[in-house]
This record gives sequence, structure tokens and C-alpha cells, in this order.
Amino acid sequence: MSRHQLQRALAEARAVRAAHGRYCLPNLDQAMMAAVRLNGVIGHRSAALAHGWELRRPPPEPEIIVPRHRDILQAKRQGVAVRWRAVSAAELEARVTPPLRTVLDVARDLPLEEALPIADSARRAGAISPREMRGAIAGLPRTGRSRAETVLLNASAAPANAFESTLRAHCIEAVGPLMVPQVS
Repeated sequence: MSRHQLQRALAEARAVRAAHGRYCLPNLDQAMMAAVRLNGVIGHRSAALAHGWELRRPPPEPEIIVPRHRDILQAKRQGVAVRWRAVSAAELEARVTPPLRTVLDVARDLPLEEALPIADSARRAGAISPREMRGAIAGLPRTGRSRAETVLLNASAAPANAFESTLRAHCIEAVGPLMVPQVS
């Protein structure tokens, strides 16, 4: 696209400027717009939504992961929850964390009642297998590993929806993983 074509598209509101040298379509969702603006990737609950998974509740603002050591002015972070982590070139190109990474991130960083519904929904969608979840535990950093292990070992495709997963999370926190979902 030539500079003249770009200026015309901006003038006609067929494109919007997200950041210096970065332009988007005007109907792009908030999380994707924020990822482009910050040159990061959609992560955590925002990524779960992008994958079409059920959540206990949507995030209050887009959740974006940017590469470590990237300096972002406070003004640019306004209205966005930013986390600094390692981000691969493939993730930056896709602008959203892949399914397993999404589940691992929410399992490490969010409370059980928020993380378990996402992990269960990923299992129901067939996006992640139990073997993948168990295998990923060993590669997790120490920070958040025990929290993530609780989520990953209790994730199940059996709960019918996020409400049941949230109820299971509360039961696990109260008495341990004794509750079996959907017993007939």
C-alpha cells in the first residue's frame, strides 16, 4: 500500500493508526488493537476469549504480554493490563498466545476460580490434551508452579460450563479434589 493510499484510508476511516508505523482495521477488537499498539501478544483471559473458550468473567481490560525488558510508557499502558514475559517470534506474528501457553499463563497467574474454568474449557474444546498439561508442569518456572500444578492436574472436560468449573474450584480449595463433575 502506498503512502497516498494509506493516508486516504485513514481519512476515510477504513484504517486507524495503532502506533508509529502500525495501522489496523477500525473494527479490530480492543485486545488485538492493544497488542498491535504495544507490539505484544494477547494473553491470559483475553487470549482465552480469542480462542473461543468460556471464562468465569471477562477481563476488565485487555491483557497483553510484551517481551521482557521492553520499556513502555505509562501513558501507552493506559486501559491495558500488561505483563512482561518471554515472547517468541511466532507468538508475536500471531498476536495471541497459543492454547497451551494461554492455559499455563492463567494457571500460574490467576486464582483457581478464574484459571480452572479456562483450563476446563480448553479441554472441552479439544485444544489441549491431559498429557500436554501434565507434561508442561515440569517445564514451568518455580514462580507460580504449585498454583499451576493444581489447575493442570484438576482440569477436566467433564464440567458443562464455566459455572460448574468455578464451583469445582471452590470445592478444591475447601476440601481438595474430591468432587467429580457430571456424575450420572
